[in-house]
Formats: sequence, structure tokens, C-alpha cells
Amino acid sequence: MRVVCDENIAITPALRAIADEIACYPGRAICAEHLGGADALLVRSVTQVDEALLRRASLRFVGTATAGVEHIDTDALVERGIAFAHAPGANANAVVEYVLSAIAHCGRLSSVMAGAKVGVVGCGAVGSRLCSRLVALGAEVLVFDPFVAIAPPMVAATLEEVLACPIVSLHPALHNGPEFPSCGMVGLAQARYFGADDVLINAGRGPLVTREALSTMAASGTTLVLDTWPSEPRIDSELLRQTMLATPHIAGYSQGAKLSATDALVRAMAEAGLCPETDLTVAVEPFSNVIDTRQWSNNPDESGWLAQLLIEAYPVAEDDRYLRRFERLGVSATLFDSLRKNYPLRAELAGQTVKLSSVSPRLEGILGSLQVIIE
Repeated sequence: MRVVCDENIAITPALRAIADEIACYPGRAICAEHLGGADALLVRSVTQVDEALLRRASLRFVGTATAGVEHIDTDALVERGIAFAHAPGANANAVVEYVLSAIAHCGRLSSVMAGAKVGVVGCGAVGSRLCSRLVALGAEVLVFDPFVAIAPPMVAATLEEVLACPIVSLHPALHNGPEFPSCGMVGLAQARYFGADDVLINAGRGPLVTREALSTMAASGTTLVLDTWPSEPRIDSELLRQTMLATPHIAGYSQGAKLSATDALVRAMAEAGLCPETDLTVAVEPFSNVIDTRQWSNNPDESGWLAQLLIEAYPVAEDDRYLRRFERLGVSATLFDSLRKNYPLRAELAGQTVKLSSVSPRLEGILGSLQVIIE
């Protein structure tokens, strides 16, 4: 079986076991000519899978190692009888840990743990997991998602009520459908809900927020944390200067997320009859780490200790500093893609061992929600 892949997709032992040939190309460069003789195409969000790409292909399967499917013409796949799968949830924990680290870096974790309101837009694989972590931390979580029933302790709210929260994180699917389109859902009219004491985090999709809205928020003093960008893959220098934490769409780039996404697509290929399920027995153990907090200063403030842990596990400010080197000229599409391609995959905090001298019942519950191993 010949498999064509975006070069940023992890090639796992399970994928090697089912493929006779694996051809990797830059995601934005994948074209019809690359698909000659291919049985399967595995992409990420930068490849547009449409009639133009499929016109001469004899594909039996298309998979995207992402939760979002806005880059896939699913109708064209159905018409051609091509099986399709995506990977919702594969990178959810990595994105959630990005958001929590960003909140800690912005100095807002203490207010979250004291019961501050946090607004979450979108309650899918990422949003729902983020909500559960925030509730465990002690936040009052308001959620806007017109497609999902929101259950307590989360509070179902209007978009306006969610955007009025002091911390807002965006995670809806990107679409332009007739019902509740999310493209540009935060524009100039919505920017007025943000002020000098507020934080906006967009680790979802860049076009959720307009460029004009971001400039208005920045002018009002809103703290911007952006992993995705309105003009992605380009970032203009002015917006980069206006952003407190800036990263090149790598919130979901952990080793575990990459491996999980690929193997989810391999399982889907097996279910579609492209390969035997017995080929899926090979597994890779994600690298693990031990964080020893016993030498940390005795800080009675649990929020300060937890902020240190989140930052130690993922120092998002280091990724910001790396991107910030290009602030003067802005980031071109070529540079943006290169930064993502060469990004050193990080370990997730979940599954790591945390050594500590003592732990309160509340902190033990929070660490349990973060899926760490306590020693």
C-alpha cells in the first residue's frame, strides 16, 4: 500500500507496518501529481483536499491528523467512495496544557483558583477537556457552544456572556455554515467586551478572530495569547508586537499528540478495510519525565506552586521568545511552516511523575485532574 503524507505527520511503527511505501511532502505543496498510485492520503490542516486534488487520484482513504475538517471537501470524498477519518481529541490534552501554562505565565492562575470566571467558546474534544480542568482548579466556567448540551458544573451562556469573562479561550470548529458560523465570530462588535484586565487565548483557529478585533483589543490593554493567526501562515510584525505570548500554531505539538493522531488514522484505515487490524499491535511508549518539586522553596500559596509546575512542564514563554526573534520584519509563510516543521516535540505533563514533600487534599485533586503521577 502506498501512503502519501504531510511531512509533519509522525511516522509511527503502526503506519510503517501497514505501508509498503510512505511518501512525505510539505503539506501546502501536496498536489494531484503526488497521488499517483497512492491508496491513502494523510494530511494536516494546511492541505486543501478538494476536487482539484482528487481529480486523477485512485485513493481509497483520506485522513487528517487534526480535529478540524474545514480543509476537507467531504462531499467530494463521498462522491468518489473514498473513506475518511479525522483525529478529534488526539491533541486535546496538549492544547489544554498550553492554555493552562499560558494562564500561569500571564499571572492569572491565582484568580482562576479563587473562583474567577473563565469563558470557553466551543465544547468539543479540546474545549470540554479544558472545562473539566478549569472546574478542578476552582474556576466558574461559562461555555458557549450552540451544538452541545452543556452540563453542570459548567454554565451554558451566550457568546456575549462568555466574551465578557476576564479570561476567554477559543476552541470552536472553524466553519462558515448557515448556523452559528465561527469564521470571524469575534469581530469589532465583540472586541468591546474586552478590556485592560482581560486575557484572550486563541489556540483554536486563526480566522475565529478578525485582525481588526485583535488590534482593538490590544489598544484597550487586553492581554493577547495567540497560537493561531488571522492571516496564517503569515504574521505581521505589528500584531506580533501587540501579543504577549505568541507561538506558531504549535499548541497541540506534543510527542504523544502526534503519535496518537497517526495511530488513530491507522486504526481508521483498518476499519475501512485497507489493512488488517493485526498490524496495529506495535506501540510506542511516549517519553516520560520526573519533576522533583521537593527542592522548591516552601511556598504556602498553592497557586504559586502550581503555576511553577505548569511552567516547568511547558515553558511557553520560551516558544514565544523564539518566535519573537522575527518581530521586526514579521513572519513569512515559508518561515512559519519551517518553525512548525522543526518544532521540538514536547512531553505532556499528563503521565509524568511529580515528586513532592507533601500535598493538600485540594492540590491532590487538581493534580489528579491533570493526570500526573504523585510520589
